[in-house]
Amino acid sequence: MSARRAVVAVLALAGVLVALELRVVLRAEAPHRHREGGPASSVTASSRASTPPAAPAPAANESDAATALRDLHFSWSSSPSGLGRLARAEGNAEGPAAFAAHAEGDALIVDGVNGRLVLVSTTGDLRTVPAPLTAIQDATALPGRGFALLDRLVDRAVVLVDGDGKTFAKVPLPPRAGDPGLVTGVFASGDLVCVEREHGACVPIATVKGEPPPSEREIPGRLASDGKSVLHAGIVAPGSARVSVARGEASPFVHRYTRELTFAGPVRSLEFLDANAAGELYVGVVLEDSPASVVVLCLAVASGAEIGRQEVPASPLPDEVTRGFAVVPSGGFLALQRTVDGADLRRYRCDP
Repeated sequence: MSARRAVVAVLALAGVLVALELRVVLRAEAPHRHREGGPASSVTASSRASTPPAAPAPAANESDAATALRDLHFSWSSSPSGLGRLARAEGNAEGPAAFAAHAEGDALIVDGVNGRLVLVSTTGDLRTVPAPLTAIQDATALPGRGFALLDRLVDRAVVLVDGDGKTFAKVPLPPRAGDPGLVTGVFASGDLVCVEREHGACVPIATVKGEPPPSEREIPGRLASDGKSVLHAGIVAPGSARVSVARGEASPFVHRYTRELTFAGPVRSLEFLDANAAGELYVGVVLEDSPASVVVLCLAVASGAEIGRQEVPASPLPDEVTRGFAVVPSGGFLALQRTVDGADLRRYRCDP
């Protein structure tokens, strides 16, 4: 009997020890199971690779955030809701060369292939009117409502149109503008319209009403859309990651500041330079190491301090484009982004 009792006691003690060990194991694993399956779960490397994370819910003001807004899409076509594009076996492809937005918020797109202007209202309504020049290379907004259009190669003139695209003045390029083939843009501010010669001085050619300019004195930079600034920018040196930006004010010209902007790598080209009435100055560049995007810096007009930065997709198409961006007077800017499927008009904000 004593031997049997001893065996039973040993077995009972062993059972107690096993139960205690099992309880310890369960306590140790319980938090681990909660981390994997509970609301505070962590994701393993394999699950991250196979299941992309869900996109965050949009904020209440997402439409005004720094992300791009898709306002309109244009197919490559001759339809009323399309834009023309011509791909050539030899020579550069041709598409919409420029667009602009005036103070009322409406936009104009130069649809050269279809020989027309596309007028876009703030509500997204589209209207088309025949192009008043043979080959328009650039467009800029006039103060208030209307646009200036430049044809430097065929008609060699600037045409002023109202908000409905109706011509009210045509101004031939004057001899003082130099070789018409070297005119690089048309700009307007205040009461003046000028043409830029070789990305340098701007030569006054008319008032915004189409009358002779009050002075023929050249302006040391391009007139900005804010109505007061004169801007000039350039890459500091070939292969440099620095861009120099100078701002002055016209009538009479006064230099305000010069700033050097440093980017992440060598700058290939300057794509965007303008200022709006909201006090934002935009500088957009393409870098040598990342040609798929345009880096756009937003500066405070008054000081030149950086207050925001965006990366905007660059066009993968070889089309010649004079102006692919336009500032919005109330803040931000528009980009006409070209793809193989068409063009998207998107709006960006100047947010940090």
